[in-house]
Amino acid sequence: MNDPVRDEIEFHIEERTRELAAQGVPLDEARRRAEAAFGDIREIGTEVGRLQRRRDRRSSARALLDALRAGLTAVARQPRYAALVVGTLGLGVGATVAMFSLIDAVLLDPLPFEDPDRLVRVLESDSERPTRNPAPADFLDLREVDAFSAVTAFLVRNGNLLGDNAPERIRFADVSANFFETLGVRPTLGRSLGPAPVEAGVRVAVLSHGLWVRRWGADVTVIGRTVDLDGELHEIVGVAPMGFEYPDDVALWVAAPWDVPAASLFGPDAPSLRDAWYHTVVARLAPGVPAETAGDVLSVLTAELRRAHPETFGTDAEIWLTSLHTDHAGDLRTPLLLLLGATALVLLIVSANVANLALVRATSRAREWALRLALGSSRLRLAALVLAESLVLALVGGALGLAAAAAAIRAARHTVEPLLPVTSNVQLDLSVLGFALALSVLTAVAFGVGPALLASRMAPSSAIDGRGSARAGTRGDRHVRDVLVGAEVALAVVLVLGTGLLLRSLGSVRSTEMGFAVEELTTMSVGFPGASSLTPQARVAAYDELTARVGAVLGVERLAWGQFTPSAVGAGAGLRIQSRLGEGPDISVRWHAVSGDYFATTGIALREGRTFNVNDRQESERVAVVNETLARRFFPDADALGQLVNTGLDGRTEEDWNWVRIVGVVRDVRNLGPERPADPMLYRPLAQRPPGSAGGTGAVLHLRTSGEVPAVLPRVREAIHEVNPNAPIDQVLIGQEIVAEYFATRELVLALVGAFAGIALLLGALGIYGLTRFAVQHRAREIGVRMAIGADRSKVVGMVVRQGLAPTAIGLATGLLFAGVAGRAIESRLVGVRALDPLTWISVSMLLVVVAFVSTWLPARRAARIDPVQAIRSE
Repeated sequence: MNDPVRDEIEFHIEERTRELAAQGVPLDEARRRAEAAFGDIREIGTEVGRLQRRRDRRSSARALLDALRAGLTAVARQPRYAALVVGTLGLGVGATVAMFSLIDAVLLDPLPFEDPDRLVRVLESDSERPTRNPAPADFLDLREVDAFSAVTAFLVRNGNLLGDNAPERIRFADVSANFFETLGVRPTLGRSLGPAPVEAGVRVAVLSHGLWVRRWGADVTVIGRTVDLDGELHEIVGVAPMGFEYPDDVALWVAAPWDVPAASLFGPDAPSLRDAWYHTVVARLAPGVPAETAGDVLSVLTAELRRAHPETFGTDAEIWLTSLHTDHAGDLRTPLLLLLGATALVLLIVSANVANLALVRATSRAREWALRLALGSSRLRLAALVLAESLVLALVGGALGLAAAAAAIRAARHTVEPLLPVTSNVQLDLSVLGFALALSVLTAVAFGVGPALLASRMAPSSAIDGRGSARAGTRGDRHVRDVLVGAEVALAVVLVLGTGLLLRSLGSVRSTEMGFAVEELTTMSVGFPGASSLTPQARVAAYDELTARVGAVLGVERLAWGQFTPSAVGAGAGLRIQSRLGEGPDISVRWHAVSGDYFATTGIALREGRTFNVNDRQESERVAVVNETLARRFFPDADALGQLVNTGLDGRTEEDWNWVRIVGVVRDVRNLGPERPADPMLYRPLAQRPPGSAGGTGAVLHLRTSGEVPAVLPRVREAIHEVNPNAPIDQVLIGQEIVAEYFATRELVLALVGAFAGIALLLGALGIYGLTRFAVQHRAREIGVRMAIGADRSKVVGMVVRQGLAPTAIGLATGLLFAGVAGRAIESRLVGVRALDPLTWISVSMLLVVVAFVSTWLPARRAARIDPVQAIRSE
């Protein structure tokens, strides 16, 4: 209750008290009766306060609406200025919101699992490999760790889905039975695979929602039916929630026998393998157990495994944890943070540009503001009006930016989403909308506070003596505008220089020899339904027939089969060397099964010995071809040819290892990417078909053709279907598409940073142009006088250009200084080029100088055309 109301109540009580006292009532009793008659003063005060607050809120709302209405009116009077500000803000806000939505989807949004912060990925490492997956036996040991409430493993594979509809090549996950329970995901229909291990011979599966709708038409009676996966029947027990395709676009989850994924490939011995590192293992921390404590427990387990299994687990191996969210973001974290930094620079440039525009407009409105003050307007109300105009422009610009961000996300979705984790969903949700609103308001404050302060300092007398514009354009104000333009140039330098370095790096990466001839090479994934029911000899015969039919197709010059494409990583396994057996732990290698013509077809050069031939069959001696890295690293003092080796995937008989003889050495293939050295690689003949190799449920066909590939491919499909009418064919890659995945992220980052750099360069040029043009307008009389007393046009142009380039030069120097620091931040993303690359720095500096010169020369030409007489008379 405020003082006037309290005084009013006290007045009425005192009046009543005097009336009662005049009637003979004692003064104290009169006071008591007066207060009682008036009512509960405290309750009245509370009610009055509530009414006052309501009135104040309404008054504030009316004042805000009045200010916004006045702001709209003022903005409408200057449509060109408003369009320029709104367009600039829309550009900055749109870019920032689009990038924030991407970062929000990948780095900020929690995984769509129950209590996702408790989920961790379990990894191993050794001296040969910084990260490797746990082997089957390691996974079973991890399930006994008390620090985890649940541990699951999975292996993603390609398979052939058969049955009533057309055969379909799908990605499926071979998982331990507690997969869904560990992640905390509940099927929307039916049940999960079950928390208990699935016995050998029992086949159960859960469908993805997409596969259920696509293949079964969302029929709820699908539960209990069977699905044929590569000739093996699985009972459908559930349907996963919509959108759940973890990991890696999986369409079907099947329970692994013995709870060991891919055990069906390696048989009953699979649970004892410690040198076949193919499992992805995810664990849920036990209640109340932090990740640090779990890590300490794993250190104890590591020490035990080192002592008990030095040859297979390794004497230097480690088991460690990482957050599942961090693991899922993977290598995208660094490029996304780089893009966020680039977006922030663009937003700063936008703010500086708009602030400069606002200050220039403030100068032109100085006399209007002085007149308002002279007519009685308060300084606070005038400042509020200026801020309201800024808020109107910012909100309209924010709405435009939001629409632009939505359009950009829709347009880029098909390009960006394949590069993101499968759980990421880029969209404009409430968090993004809130970010856009907050960004717009902050931007309004950023560029509106300067003019608002200028308006509040205006002297009313300047409306009469005509000094409003002069005071608004003081030396201090000009310095502020120079600083803003210099800041724009400096920030643009950082972005353009970063783009130049990334462009040079991408060129270096693209020029790196991959180790195989990608040009004119075509690959396709070919399924082989029913292969699991055939003997190894029958499978080899079937692939021989496929090879003969496809090889007879007109236009096919060479063909070969492989477990993977040349650019794929390959399977991981431990390698034993007979001559060093018992001397140390297994060696970590990559593993790939191929047909005899694989190396000639893919263009992988032979360095020593021979490649595979028609005599390398199931009944002949087991042979292998290794890459240069394996030969050089593990046989530095001896010839690799003739050495006997064995991988964890080759198995052993009761009396001896299944030794494999090295018969050739081939060139390294950079299947880990152009910027990383090749891993040791072991190739095995497809015809000898070691357990788990290609030639089972499908393989990759490699082709070289003499004609146009689109014309040859239909004939190749026909030839394959003549041998196996149900064979699904997908993932057709031609030429550079085979290695496109290596460059996709780099190209996307370069494209986005390049776009931001282009925006920054344009805004910087507009800022220089606007500042120089304003200076010309403000100094029109001075320039007219100079020309009237004899200054020629070339001197006027030179004077204007020099003065316009001054803040640009300072901004360029400052930008190069900051770019040197920022270059260190992106140095890890650079390949074949240094952060202080002289060519890039000189090129960027020259580009900025040319842009700045053009931006100042255009208004300088206008200054040279000023009529001295008119310029003097206008004053």
